[in-house]
Amino acid sequence: MTKEKHDTLEPIEQYVRSMPFYKKIIFALVPLAILLILLETGARLVYYQVHGNHKSALVAAFHKLQNKVALAVSTKKVEVVENRLPKGAKGALFNPEGAELLAYFQGQYEKSFAELVEETGKLGSRLIVLYPPSNFSKDPRSRDLCQSFFKGLAGKYRVDFADVTAAFARYPAETVTLLPQNGHLSRFGNQVVVEELAKYIQGNASRRRVAAFSTRPPLLGDLLARENKIWLFAPEMPYRVVVNSQGLRMDRDLQFPKTKPRILCLGDSFTFGPYLANHDTYPGLLQQKYPDKEVINAGICGYTIADEVSLLKQRAKYCEPDIIILQVLDNDLMDFFYFRRQVFARDRQDFKPTPQEEEYLARLRALESKPAQASRPQ
Repeated sequence: MTKEKHDTLEPIEQYVRSMPFYKKIIFALVPLAILLILLETGARLVYYQVHGNHKSALVAAFHKLQNKVALAVSTKKVEVVENRLPKGAKGALFNPEGAELLAYFQGQYEKSFAELVEETGKLGSRLIVLYPPSNFSKDPRSRDLCQSFFKGLAGKYRVDFADVTAAFARYPAETVTLLPQNGHLSRFGNQVVVEELAKYIQGNASRRRVAAFSTRPPLLGDLLARENKIWLFAPEMPYRVVVNSQGLRMDRDLQFPKTKPRILCLGDSFTFGPYLANHDTYPGLLQQKYPDKEVINAGICGYTIADEVSLLKQRAKYCEPDIIILQVLDNDLMDFFYFRRQVFARDRQDFKPTPQEEEYLARLRALESKPAQASRPQ
């Protein structure tokens, strides 16, 4: 070593040697800590590039913020609209004053249902309508009307109707649902659903010849691809949602060509399964019951028949299902109200009331004003 280098290193060596022992340890660990931080940052970048929906974190953050703002704005808009509605506007749909609007909504529903039946036929799939009664209304008449409507529709188009009403009636509501906290199905309630569906699936889900697609979209469902996190819509009821890379609430991706019969589950929150893990939803339990088949959970909270048809045509049909389960619910008809569609519709937009809705709301406002007019002094 040259004299100049020796002279330069000597003060550094002397300084290091004079350091207390604990400082020497810290001095040695700092480079290691920096290296670990760099490795962690690099690993995160690589992971994000491979698994992220956007190659730029800033773009992803922007889209996430944009979606949150859009949902908040539309939700607030619905709250404003609902506050201006006549009292009991939604429930009155099943009363005599709502008969005309109910018939209109039923007609709209049937149009989309016929479209679904046609699309199912093109795919060579078998359709099963699943009806789990809900507790959205304390009025049994409204539930009876909905049950009768869905059953009649299934009969008219000659598709199976899996009615869980009688099975649910054998148990307290707190057993088959998450009541008193929430009215959605419990794990046990989903097990009851699976046992009812088994009557229609057992021995009838053999692999059929279906439409083969040479190309398919990257997303087959409407959820955020590769999501894996705890959802806290109700802080006291956290639950983990795992979504595959194809936008479906599943722990694995679908492979093509398929090697097993496939069962596609379309529906709203009763199919999605809020407040439960993936494996406790009825599609998840159905998968456990039939490991020789592939069960696909394409349920989305708030969807009604028009959204489910749109999802099937644009994405879900590329799953190449052999059986399609359409889960219906008592509130499916109410979801045609314009203020409900503003928040939950697949093609979310600023929906306006139809002439039929305008007439219905005007009738309710007129009924509200009658007592006030009668009480005025003559």
